[in-house]
Amino acid sequence: MVVFVNRHAEKLPALATSSGAIRLSPDVYQETRKVAPGWDIYTLEQEWREWMADGGLDAPANPDKAFLGFCHKIFEKRGNP
Repeated sequence: MVVFVNRHAEKLPALATSSGAIRLSPDVYQETRKVAPGWDIYTLEQEWREWMADGGLDAPANPDKAFLGFCHKIFEKRGNP
């Protein structure tokens, strides 16, 4: 996924109602590697987005924290890939 942001425009909101529009900070990917070592973080992100969309969930207040929590639960259930 590539996101382009105009640095001269007004700051865009980080959250939206669609799970595809939720933005994660670049730092969350490094944290995900610690929480779920050996997993493909982009596959986990896609699973998380699908899970939110399938459940009709609204955008979380803290997307980074919600994503890390999801990854932690997945790693507990499935273990190493």
